Amino acid sequence: MYNLHFLSKLFHRRKERHKDAPREPSNKKLKNLECSSNLLKTLDLSENVELEEVILQHNKLTSIVLPETETLKKLDLENNLLTSLDV
Repeated sequence: MYNLHFLSKLFHRRKERHKDAPREPSNKKLKNLECSSNLLKTLDLSENVELEEVILQHNKLTSIVLPETETLKKLDLENNLLTSLDV
């Protein structure tokens, strides 16, 4: 049986370490994004207007918002749960 106090401290440290991490890329100068083989479910990239390449294969995406831009040259969403895509 795990020590409850130890698990509580571990969870608290982990929570503190990630509390300031952005949930989605927020760098407007971001050109390439590769996040394959994760458990991403939704993603809003609308602010990333300089994206040229987005590789998000093998996730659990049901929703994605892409930037309205002509710079995007490659989009790989293979093996996700998307049923439609507005481009």
